Amino acid sequence: MSNEEFINKVYSAIGNEYIFLEEYQGVDTKICVKHCECQHEYRVTPYHFLHRKQRCPKCNKFRKRTVEEFSKEFYKVFGEEYELLSEYKGAREKVLVRHNQCGNVYEQMAHEAKKGKGCLKCAQDNFIGGRLKSKKVFENEFNLLSNEEYEMLSDYENDNSKIKVLHKNVDMFIRLVQVPLFKEEDALNVLLKSELTSKDGLKNNLKRL
Repeated sequence: MSNEEFINKVYSAIGNEYIFLEEYQGVDTKICVKHCECQHEYRVTPYHFLHRKQRCPKCNKFRKRTVEEFSKEFYKVFGEEYELLSEYKGAREKVLVRHNQCGNVYEQMAHEAKKGKGCLKCAQDNFIGGRLKSKKVFENEFNLLSNEEYEMLSDYENDNSKIKVLHKNVDMFIRLVQVPLFKEEDALNVLLKSELTSKDGLKNNLKRL
């Protein structure tokens, strides 16, 4: 195959994305090629380039990053909010990271950091913090919404834990009621939607509990 024939084959395969800087010398002889998109130059055999589609190693997303490349990608994702404390050794190796906002130091897979997965402690605090109320706040809301008709007989722990409630009009334990975060439109419905409408009915149902 002549050099002109080789160049035509390259153009037919990928257009002007790559330019070969040396003449074709055989399918197994490496020659220099430039990737026009990133300007990186490297050596490759015509066989591997045409038939194995061996393209620019700098732009290959599956290749192993250098320490410097990973560091740049890390700070491009996180900026100054996070700090990389250990050296990159591979996408599936752990790196040590500090969240400068809360001071938490933790380990995570390098590929997770590159995807923008941040501080787990802050994520958990934000999730739990949004679902929990202080015991005092919950008791005040309960008393306000129950209008003195119901009495809370056990402590509030969180929105997924059951509490004991006394219906004062019946003067007996109704049941263990799972009370989610109180909302004005449904808090009393949770308490009032009970089939226990009389003392006899209450006793019969309590036997089944």
